[in-house]
Amino acid sequence: MHSLKIKTREIIINKFGGEIMDDPRLVELSVGQIKNQLKKGDKPIVVVSALKGVTDELVLVITRLHEKRKANGIVKLFIADITKKHLAWIQDCLKGDAKISVVMQAAIAQLEQDLKIVASFGEIAEVSDKLLSYGERLSSLLFTELLIQHGIPCRRFTGEEIGIMTDRNFGDANIDYLASARNIRARLNKQVKFVPVLTGFIGKTRSNQTTTLGRGGSDTTACLLGAALSAQKVILWKNVPGVLTADPKIVSGARTVKALNYDQA
Repeated sequence: MHSLKIKTREIIINKFGGEIMDDPRLVELSVGQIKNQLKKGDKPIVVVSALKGVTDELVLVITRLHEKRKANGIVKLFIADITKKHLAWIQDCLKGDAKISVVMQAAIAQLEQDLKIVASFGEIAEVSDKLLSYGERLSSLLFTELLIQHGIPCRRFTGEEIGIMTDRNFGDANIDYLASARNIRARLNKQVKFVPVLTGFIGKTRSNQTTTLGRGGSDTTACLLGAALSAQKVILWKNVPGVLTADPKIVSGARTVKALNYDQA
């Protein structure tokens, strides 16, 4: 007599970077990947970066405000640009959904108020990290709404809400991996009936101040989730065909590397 093997739901972490989030065609393919994983009986979890260029723009505007260079004009131009970028995404990917447009503009209005605080009182590390986190906050709102429109039950979490704990090294915070893993497991277990959508890049201190994890922080978030939840795999989705011999934006003849050992990786 043969025993029946019942497939357990495997956790798969999907991290979608800024260049993917910025391209409507790649965004649609990303949703397709989530649907395919659900059809196979797996449990996808999504981590998103900010739309391409948004975090760099935030860094630039914060720097200029710190230097006190035409603060009001800088804030006004930046807010107009970031509003245009996100409303264009809503038009392209969400069919111009009026409800999410209102939510998005309310979030951007709060960003504008926070920028004006920096313009008035100068750069404060804690406030700067809160500002830098807005790119992921906005993109996660958009991707969550997109999954809902595709009939996929989902729920959005920020890094603070999921319990990613860090030190106070603002701008490049160090993660408390044990505490963060405990928090993640408590909030996301295999029994949840929705697809979690998380902000990459964001954590918090023990006194609940927002921190950011530095360059590549969204990849770090995805790998942390994978380790904490014993995921079957962590997929860092990119718009290149694998690991290349050089940056294809700089070297036109960059080739795909067929195999890497752990030391090379």
